[in-house]
Amino acid sequence: KVQRASKLILAILNWIKAIVQFREAQKNTIPKREVMANLEATCGELSAIAKDTQAVLAEKEALLLEATHVVESLEAQIAHSANAKIQLAHNLEKGKKLVASL
Repeated sequence: KVQRASKLILAILNWIKAIVQFREAQKNTIPKREVMANLEATCGELSAIAKDTQAVLAEKEALLLEATHVVESLEAQIAHSANAKIQLAHNLEKGKKLVASL
């Protein structure tokens, strides 16, 4: 996470640098080809970070979906267990009544 954040911060700083260079190029103090190359490289960095972030988000989404299924399964098991306890208590009462009637 820290490495990903560091890459993003560096890319943003490079983007700011490229914008400043672009403005300097407009004033003819820096060659425009150099500025365009820096802008393209920075766009490439940001694009790679975006793709990496999308991949991480997709992975997290898959894990969340799996966790949701596990929780739903556990809830169903708990409900089944609760119903079984209720049925057992009901049968126990029936048994007590039968024993008492003997």
